[in-house]
Amino acid sequence: MDSNITNEKLILYIYNETDLLDSVLIQKEIDENPEVECEFENIKASLKLLDSALTRPSMESVNKIMRFAAQSLS
Repeated sequence: MDSNITNEKLILYIYNETDLLDSVLIQKEIDENPEVECEFENIKASLKLLDSALTRPSMESVNKIMRFAAQSLS
C-alpha cells in the first residue's frame, strides 16, 4: 500500500472511532487509491466474519463454562 493510511486507521474508521478530519482523509484515500480500497474491503469482510463467529458459542462451550462455574461456587 503506497499510502500513510494504516490497517489500524482503517479499522478505527470502520468502527467510527476516528475524528472528523481523519475520517475525511481516510475516505478520500479509500476513494482515490485502489490498493487502500482493496485493503479496506478485506478488513471489512474479515471483521464481519469475526463478528459472526463470535455471536454463537457452541453448546459444548456453554456447558463447559457452566460446569466450571458450578465447581467454582462449591
